[in-house]
Amino acid sequence: MKDKQLINRLILSVERNLNMRQCRDVYFYLETDSKRSNLSDRKELIIVNNGVFNKNTKELEPFTPDHVFISKISTNYNPNAKGLL
Repeated sequence: MKDKQLINRLILSVERNLNMRQCRDVYFYLETDSKRSNLSDRKELIIVNNGVFNKNTKELEPFTPDHVFISKISTNYNPNAKGLL
């Protein structure tokens, strides 16, 4: 149900004036043309605005389709940032 609500919001954000038939067509195309990906379960990865921070290696990695996440932190990783005292 949560997936369907998300897809409905995405459809409306792209084309607000679709009727029910057109929305069903969108679902048909999504089911036919897309493959389902599993969410990443790698706890050492933190998704930030400018990439994927790996806590183990302490490095920022580029986004890749190999790891699927549903949210990210909207702040850029800055390797020169100083911690709060």
